[in-house]
Amino acid sequence: MNPSILKRAVIRGVITGSLLALVAWGIQHFRKAPMIEAQRELQEHRPYHAAQLLKDHRSSVSQTQQGCALAFRVFSQLKQGEDLGWYLEACRSLSFLGPELFLAQAGALQARSKDEEAVQLLQSAGAQYPGNPMVYVRLAQIFEEHQQTDKAKASWRAAIDQAPNDGDTLLGAFAFYFAHKIWKEAATVAQKLQVAPELAKNQELQNRFKTALQEAANAKSK
Repeated sequence: MNPSILKRAVIRGVITGSLLALVAWGIQHFRKAPMIEAQRELQEHRPYHAAQLLKDHRSSVSQTQQGCALAFRVFSQLKQGEDLGWYLEACRSLSFLGPELFLAQAGALQARSKDEEAVQLLQSAGAQYPGNPMVYVRLAQIFEEHQQTDKAKASWRAAIDQAPNDGDTLLGAFAFYFAHKIWKEAATVAQKLQVAPELAKNQELQNRFKTALQEAANAKSK
């Protein structure tokens, strides 16, 4: 083969490959952009804004396990059963499995006021997926809603056991302990959170940590 022809063929192949890679990147970026924006809204404590993004872009978000997990989390938190049901169906078609699916199903049950069934489902998920604190966090939240403080306390303990250094879990547990004046446990969690760099400038939380530690010390000295 003529060397110049071979050279042109190689160049065309490289260009074609680069274009295909660029198109693939563009599609992937298009799919991820709404999900990334929704995650940012959730981190800024604007779950309803996150939910709207997930509604507007559900066809792309539901193409990935990460997107499904995020949608499950948001719509379960807001108890928006219709949207949660849509994502459950879409993600099932992708064979999406894992603790997130159980959490979503539990959220759908809660949206229909079937909290007892949600608890049973989550307890089953906890046994199947050790190491995932969110199952126990959700159980704790349900028990707290029903003013079952002892069960909520046990669930928070289990959540921490599953992920001792997970910041979100520790913050949720601390809020529960502080609200119910369970000072010993609140102080234990506060000691971990007090030194977290991302919380160093949160004066309100730092004051609560100090209060919990002081109250625990007072109780111990009595």
